[in-house]
Amino acid sequence: MSRCARCDSYRNCARRSAPARHMRKNLPKRTHMKRVEKLENEIAELSPQEFSALRDWIIKFDADAWDRQFEADVKAGNLDAAAKRAFEDDAAGRSKRL
Repeated sequence: MSRCARCDSYRNCARRSAPARHMRKNLPKRTHMKRVEKLENEIAELSPQEFSALRDWIIKFDADAWDRQFEADVKAGNLDAAAKRAFEDDAAGRSKRL
């Protein structure tokens, strides 16, 4: 595992209790795969109830992340051009009502 460039730590950043999440971006690809393989093995050993709870958590986590990204894109104006085209297409009769 590589050292954190911010705090020269292997596992923790400057805040001792917080994992160095910023290190994940700098990990070699193989290290990421080892983590994924470990997670896959752990998930395979879950009971049906535990797996269901994990699946529900992942669905919510993913939806929340998507919502945050969408809100950030809206605030940044990244969707303005697409919205303008959609309104223009609708006004020109190139859309269907759902």
